Amino acid sequence: MAEFQVTVSTGSYPVIIESGCVSQIPARLKQLGGYSKVLFITDAEVERLYYNEIENRFRDIPLDAEIYTIPPGEKSKSIQNYSLLIKYLAERNFTRNDLIIAFGGGVVNDLAGLVAATYMRGIRWISVPTTLLAQADACIGGKTSVHFAGVKNLIGAFHQPSLVFIDPEFLKTLSKRDYLCGLSEIMKMAVLPGNKNFSIWDNKVREKMLAKDENTIAGVIEESCRFKAKVIERDEFDRAGRIVLNLGHTLGHALEAALGFEHITHGEAVCIGTLFISWVSNNNHDMPDEDLEKIRNLFMPVANAIPADNVNCAIDLEWNILHDFICHDKKRSNDVRWVYPVAIGKIKLEELESDDLHDAWIEFIKVFAGWCESGRDK
Repeated sequence: MAEFQVTVSTGSYPVIIESGCVSQIPARLKQLGGYSKVLFITDAEVERLYYNEIENRFRDIPLDAEIYTIPPGEKSKSIQNYSLLIKYLAERNFTRNDLIIAFGGGVVNDLAGLVAATYMRGIRWISVPTTLLAQADACIGGKTSVHFAGVKNLIGAFHQPSLVFIDPEFLKTLSKRDYLCGLSEIMKMAVLPGNKNFSIWDNKVREKMLAKDENTIAGVIEESCRFKAKVIERDEFDRAGRIVLNLGHTLGHALEAALGFEHITHGEAVCIGTLFISWVSNNNHDMPDEDLEKIRNLFMPVANAIPADNVNCAIDLEWNILHDFICHDKKRSNDVRWVYPVAIGKIKLEELESDDLHDAWIEFIKVFAGWCESGRDK
């Protein structure tokens, strides 16, 4: 078992990574104490797969526990679902001493975390992520949010969980595409400073990850979580250094929003975004050819899993549409700053001219379509 602490302004909280660690939740809840009611927030697919798991684990604990279920998918990260959850808590007389447990993927974690952050000015919550994306990325750092007015994560708050339970056994039920979605966020971290020796660069490790080898998965998740925790501890509120984690997200978020949060997953959007900005850097004679090739080889399993029709939906988007969404991204200040990789392990922040990016996008989508086509032929 791996367990480490994430230390932030409000204190510290444990992150537990182990197959079967969900069995520890009842005992840990007793240690946490101080509450009388618990609300599990999950989605319909997770509830279908794991309802008995929840019921069996908590059968012998004397507490008032309820389950609130949302539809699966990005569209559930909405102000409407947020409002309904707040109403649900109020009608059932939850107090700020009670507890929310987010039991699901990134959507559930983001929505449940925002509810916890704002109901009665903040109540405690626990993250039990069930997807690779949520386990390796979304569950660490306390970012909570919903989409609004077509803009991804426009409404949100920073609210750290009290506990995080990462159980790789949940990944057995993920589709290949959803699994690769999470792997994309791990791959993104591998490009960042300090991660030249990230284990995912090793071909054998990557093969084991793609084969869902449990021991390898647990090790890679721990590596990713520890790295993200260090970044967050230095910049909890996303004012400076934490922006490096936005690699691939400037374009990625725009792609998701422009497509109405359909056709491509978040991880696929990050994949395209990272490949695009790496290709731009190489095209500008900043990133060496060999580094671009390594990054391309790293991400292509994710790109190749995107259905051809969905790839076409993404690359058919005109740059002016994407640029409008980029300019509404909640992370921008006065100008759009791109997390710009000049080599593996070396990042700059760059304000890039839209006209130059317009031309680069037209060229890149041809190249990217070719990469995907050749990958599917193998």
